[in-house]
Amino acid sequence: LNFPSTEPAYVNGQPNATIYNWNILEAIKNGHVSKKHNTLNTKLSAKWDIPWVEGLTANAMFNYRRYYENEKQAGKKYTLYIHETSGGHNHIIRDDAPVVGTRTRTENGNFVRKDFNETSAYTLNLQLNYNRTFGKHDIGAMFLYEQYEEFGDKFWAQRKELLSSSLEQLFAGSADSQWKDADGNESEIGRIGYVGRVNYGFDNRYLLEANFRSDASSRFAKGSRWSTFPSVAAAWRISQESFMKGIRSWLDDLKIRASWGQTGSATGLGLYPSYTLISTGGLILNNTYQQIASLKTIGNQELTWEHSDMLNFGLDVKVLNSRLNFTGEYYIKNTKDILLEMPVPLEYGFGKPNMNVGEVRNKGWELSLSWNDRINDFGYS
Repeated sequence: LNFPSTEPAYVNGQPNATIYNWNILEAIKNGHVSKKHNTLNTKLSAKWDIPWVEGLTANAMFNYRRYYENEKQAGKKYTLYIHETSGGHNHIIRDDAPVVGTRTRTENGNFVRKDFNETSAYTLNLQLNYNRTFGKHDIGAMFLYEQYEEFGDKFWAQRKELLSSSLEQLFAGSADSQWKDADGNESEIGRIGYVGRVNYGFDNRYLLEANFRSDASSRFAKGSRWSTFPSVAAAWRISQESFMKGIRSWLDDLKIRASWGQTGSATGLGLYPSYTLISTGGLILNNTYQQIASLKTIGNQELTWEHSDMLNFGLDVKVLNSRLNFTGEYYIKNTKDILLEMPVPLEYGFGKPNMNVGEVRNKGWELSLSWNDRINDFGYS
């Protein structure tokens, strides 16, 4: 906490505001903020091994979170004193300087304000898993349904010109419209997704996997809400082949792999970027206050998910009882439909619109070499 070095906070015990039109110590003394928080977080889960299909299990999870915040701000009207100055630039305030004026602060005092903020959200996951081994064949599958919704409710009210500084209640403030104000809003967002995976392995040598994810977000308009993101992967564990038996004494694992997949993103957006929003306000017409509504932002109905395509080739090597490990990756990643705010001229009159216009291409190598060992009870890497 810093007070301007050119001006004392107090002169002769009186709060000083000679050079600057404020006194931070008095502002703190004559106002306060109190907050109350309550959070409820619950989670229910269940698992069922379906008896009539070997290897098939069902899982369910429901999470509910409710957050409540109550904040109260209050301040009193207080007086600051202006003291006589001296010096060539009138910048010196003596310890015994007389009072030549006062300043009454009201913008940070003589008011009470209450804020209420409530958020509730739930997540529902329903999942089926299947895993079986038939001789040298390993088969697995998974299907997941996910649903998420979040609800918000905000409200605040303020009154000034309190009847008494000891009555820090809204009813104690002036009922005159110029001394009272209030505002609030509600919000709701949601997301639904389906995820699927099928994987197959033969003799722990040949590995295949295929995935998909299909998501819908309430941030986008109905015609652009859904998008699907597939992926495939394959790997060959060369070290498990019969022709590698001669070097297995020092080669523990040698695997080459390749994958291609798509991912999506909807980050960096507001709650309703696809919809045209209005704002409310007021103005004086013929000495009468009139409430008005005006356009705030122009929605983009064509707005949709960002898409990233990634192609990856990898090599994994483990030698000397898995003490020495090497991993090499080469990847190419193309991202398109990146969500960006577009610059607009001032004459446009609204906020910057979001559009799917960005494109980025990344490619490169990632190499990793590590050593892990143990000497008696001492391990190092």
